[in-house]
Amino acid sequence: MKKISGKTHTKDQLNNYANQKNPNSKEFKANQNNRANQLNTNTKVK
Repeated sequence: MKKISGKTHTKDQLNNYANQKNPNSKEFKANQNNRANQLNTNTKVK
């Protein structure tokens, strides 16, 4: 896994990164759903 530094990123950026990598967070699930929708050719664009 890539590491990111607190010297080059803000606390918000570190938290966002951590949430996207945590399978228990809503951000992770939203990211997975978005990826699945992008790969599904049957998804209709609203």
